[in-house]
Amino acid sequence: MILAGKPVVIAHIKSQTILWRDGQTFLAFDGRLDPAPIVPSGWLDPDKQALAFSLANTGIPGQFAFIDLASCGSAGCDWKPLVALPLWSPHSSQMILMQNTTLFGDPHLMDIQSLLSRADGQGGALTPIGTGFNPFWLDNETYGYVRPAAPETSGREIVVASATTDQARLLLTLQDLLDTIPLDQRPDQPSINYIAVNPSDPHLLGIMVVDFPHDETYLFLYERSQHPSPAGQISLRLHLHGQAAFALDFSPDGHWMMVSSAEHEGDSNSWVLHLHDINKNQTRTLRSDVTHFERSGLIWTGYDWSKDGQWLIKINQGALHLIAPAQEPIRKIPHHFPSPNCQIVAWNNFF
Repeated sequence: MILAGKPVVIAHIKSQTILWRDGQTFLAFDGRLDPAPIVPSGWLDPDKQALAFSLANTGIPGQFAFIDLASCGSAGCDWKPLVALPLWSPHSSQMILMQNTTLFGDPHLMDIQSLLSRADGQGGALTPIGTGFNPFWLDNETYGYVRPAAPETSGREIVVASATTDQARLLLTLQDLLDTIPLDQRPDQPSINYIAVNPSDPHLLGIMVVDFPHDETYLFLYERSQHPSPAGQISLRLHLHGQAAFALDFSPDGHWMMVSSAEHEGDSNSWVLHLHDINKNQTRTLRSDVTHFERSGLIWTGYDWSKDGQWLIKINQGALHLIAPAQEPIRKIPHHFPSPNCQIVAWNNFF
C-alpha cells in the first residue's frame, strides 16, 4: 500500500504487506512471523481511509476485515473484523456486505445465493437485504444488486433499493437486455454477470452479459431515467465473440468503459483490455503478453487510471506502458521489476 498523504496504491510483496506514506514505510503484516495468509482485496472506501482484507487463521472472527489507514504506524494498524467483503457507499457512511463471494469478484464464480446485508461504515448495525450478487451504489442512499428472477421469468434481474426501506424495486431483467439483440443472434445460455456505475453520471450503468459455455460476452450501456416512466434506454455497445470477459469498469472521468477478457488461440491465451469510448461508440483493443494464466484477479486488475482519466498505466513486456486511450502511440518506460512475475501496477493520484 503506497500512501502519499492519502492511500493510493496496493502492493503485496511476498508475504509482507507494507504501507508507504509521506516517505515512510510501515509493516502492516509480516507473513514471515505468522504464516496465516492475508491478501489485500484492493477495495478502499471512497474516503481512502479504510482497506478491506481477506483473512485466514489470524484469530480474527470471519473471513474479512479492514484496517483504519490513519491508525497505521510503527506498531502496525488497527483492525476491525467484518462478516463479509464490504462495498462502501460514496460517502463511506454505509456498506453492503457480500457473504459467500470470491475475493476478487470474478463474476462467473460468484454465488447467486450470496447473502447481502447493509451495515454502517464500520460494519455494524447489520440489516439483511436478501440474496444476490454484484451490489453497487447509485448514490449515498440508493443501492442495487443482481438477484435470481421470479420463477415465471427465470434468469437474473437487476433491482435497486433505498437504504431507508431496503425494499427492492425491479430495474431491469435479462430479457430487457436480450430484446436489443436480433433474435437469431442471441446467446444460448446468457446471464447478467457484472454491473458498473459511471462515476461522473450515476444514471449510466455498464452491464455485462456472458454466455460462459460458448465464450460470448455482450456489453450494454443503460441510461436510467430520472422519472418513473419511461424506464430508460438500453444500447448494446460491444460483442466479444469467443471471449469470456471477467471485469468491467469506467475511467474516473466516465468517458471510457473498459472490459477485460480472455482470448484463446490454439494452446495460447492472453488477457485483452477493451477500451470503449461511450460518446463515440468506438472501441480500442490492447493485448497483454501474458500467455499462461489462471482465472484470478491478479492479472486482469494489473492496470490503473490517472485521476483525470486521461492516462492508463499497465505492465507489459517487462516495461511500464503509459496509454492515452484517445491516442494511438503507447509510451514504454523500461523498469527493473523486483520480480519477473510482477503484474500489478497502480497510479499515485495524490502528488
